[in-house]
Amino acid sequence: MVDTGEEPQTTRVLRVKLQTADKTILLYSASDIEMLRPEQLTTHPFLQRVGPDVLDPNLTPEVVKERLLSPRFRNRQFAGLLLDQAFLAGLAIICGWRSSGRLG
Repeated sequence: MVDTGEEPQTTRVLRVKLQTADKTILLYSASDIEMLRPEQLTTHPFLQRVGPDVLDPNLTPEVVKERLLSPRFRNRQFAGLLLDQAFLAGLAIICGWRSSGRLG
């Protein structure tokens, strides 16, 4: 993600560019990109496997605790859970941005 108007110098192939007035998301060299209509979201195979979105305002600490203590996740190392999209969707991306210095 970059400020709109900025584009990094790279030799990678730009596949998708999503832009607003302030920010732009650039997807490079991705081998599989799908643009879905809202009605397709609930039936997409990958999206059926991911956990709740960390940016969903309806996600509560209680839901996270339930998932953490569930048989599927309770014996996992916490660091591994942070990177598992099935546990909480989007958390791995935020952790990656944070560790790379791209997130405050």
